[in-house]
Amino acid sequence: MFSHQVVSISKRWLERGLHQILPRVCSLCEQNLRGDAECAARLCWACVERLPGRTAMRCLRCGLAHLANPVATCALDAAEQFPWDAAITWVDYDYPIDGWIHALKFQREASLAYGLGWGLAQAIAQAPLDLQKRVSQLDALIPLPLSRERLAKRGFNQAQLIAQSLRSALRSPAFQPEMGFPHRQVLRLNILKRTKDGPAMSLLASEGRHHLVKGAYVVESHSPATNRDQGKQTSRPVRPDRRQSLQGLRLGLIDDVMTTGATLAEATRCLKAAGAVEVIVLVAARTPK
Repeated sequence: MFSHQVVSISKRWLERGLHQILPRVCSLCEQNLRGDAECAARLCWACVERLPGRTAMRCLRCGLAHLANPVATCALDAAEQFPWDAAITWVDYDYPIDGWIHALKFQREASLAYGLGWGLAQAIAQAPLDLQKRVSQLDALIPLPLSRERLAKRGFNQAQLIAQSLRSALRSPAFQPEMGFPHRQVLRLNILKRTKDGPAMSLLASEGRHHLVKGAYVVESHSPATNRDQGKQTSRPVRPDRRQSLQGLRLGLIDDVMTTGATLAEATRCLKAAGAVEVIVLVAARTPK
């Protein structure tokens, strides 16, 4: 367990060092990248242009790319009654993104998270102006947590890496003038905890996903957000009478893929039960229907 985490951390630091002295290559085609923008995204523009659903109009609640009007919601949202307040998705979970995310999660290619975070920042910048403003006013970004068993096996939480990349992108000069993303905003790793493990969600049908994640998350920290919270994992479950710890907060919930939305919905309900007034789901890829 411990050795997997050490290897993963060592690999990430080695990659960071090599990127300082060697040309960076595209995460998809492995061609050398040109310019600061491509290097920041770890993607060449030729590959970006070919990504599935990148320019599609999406429902701002379910994230599906099947609308002509980007401010509309769809029948799926009405049927599912998703508990979050808005959803922003970058691309469809299809070739080549599916292989990209699979390599990130199951082949420990942690550096692939950089491009996903950058792409998600692009999706935010292309969202309607009122939704952009709401994202810029979020109090914290929360990566969807893994169970202790899954985190030990994988060595890292891919949602956390994507969230870190997203935060860096939104604070960069490329986005800052448009988004006004606050530098005080923190990445919170100690709010949500996953208490239940199970088989990979990709192996389950819709009914199985909803059953597996029911009651899977708890709010575990009640201390105010500070910069010192970044990178820390705490284990201080919130007592029922202290759920006001999130009272009035606006939160961004981040994950790599949305399929049925069951996992994100359960996490959102947990955050709102603890007092959050708004939860915006930010997801790199959405399975097409």
